[in-house]
Amino acid sequence: MNDFNAYKKNVLLKALGFNTSQTINLFNGQQLQWLEKNETLGMDIARFFKQNNNSVVAKAFGKLAVDAWIENKDAEVDFLFHNINNLTDPCAKNIFTELDTEMLKKDLLSKLMYTPNGVRLTFAESILKLFNDSDTFNYVIQNDNSLDEGTNASTSGASTTVSNTYLANATQLSIARTMTHEMVHAYLNVKYSNFMSFDNGLDFKLKMDEYAKDNGITDINSNEFHHEFMGQYVDAMAISLVDWDVKYGTGGIYVKDSNGNNVKDSNGDDILDWEYYRSMAFGGLFQIDTSGNIVSEIDSFKALVPDSNKRKEIAKKILNEQKGNTKAKGTKCN
Repeated sequence: MNDFNAYKKNVLLKALGFNTSQTINLFNGQQLQWLEKNETLGMDIARFFKQNNNSVVAKAFGKLAVDAWIENKDAEVDFLFHNINNLTDPCAKNIFTELDTEMLKKDLLSKLMYTPNGVRLTFAESILKLFNDSDTFNYVIQNDNSLDEGTNASTSGASTTVSNTYLANATQLSIARTMTHEMVHAYLNVKYSNFMSFDNGLDFKLKMDEYAKDNGITDINSNEFHHEFMGQYVDAMAISLVDWDVKYGTGGIYVKDSNGNNVKDSNGDDILDWEYYRSMAFGGLFQIDTSGNIVSEIDSFKALVPDSNKRKEIAKKILNEQKGNTKAKGTKCN
């Protein structure tokens, strides 16, 4: 069925369960051909539309899902949390799925951010929930070769692209950090665009505007502003990393004594190396050269870590994980 006139479109969409009056002109020819060949997934999309009252957002997400499946038959579409895992790198795909799974399982290490029903989420989970609750945005993540050399990942709006070169070298811990960092960019983009409020009624947009004004930043859409503002989320991102790493990564990076043995607390339990995870969360708040030397850094990084030597140590830790060298504590994908 290559020529989809109005009659043929109506027959196909009705057979799949779509409300034809709402969707007759929604899909293009290529999308209709895909729907014709993938009836089960097509019915899933139609069901999703009905569950969301054929909203504009639901229809937009359905089209994104079809395009993702056309491009990559193994793309993972999460209709519940409105995100599309279009990563083709198997390891990166698994890591994002693990971050997503934590949202579903509610099996949480930390008690940081609250939802209306009282369930507390780690920061990465809270970001995913933001996209689920949003009336305007859906989150998409993919990987390719389009990014400039030295750029690990980039986010525009609510869409993230991760560099294949970066994925080929970085540890899983570094990849999880980068994904969380990029979700923060998307989080700030969506929060600013949609005038969403905190539970206490404080408008998030006003908070961002005030922060920019107080710090002399004129472009709120710039990386400079995002990274300065991210200083407030360092601990939240670090806890998300701990949560992911204990469950899916190394099993936990622990404090060692001079003999290389895990240090125990008063209860006899191993002590997680919080500073290592917190160091990882500073990624993006400074720029380094190929040797790991800091060439530029934002004010919030210097404010949170006043000691320049400690900032240098943080930069080396992040570079080690990024390169996946012998000094990295995380494990590589292969």
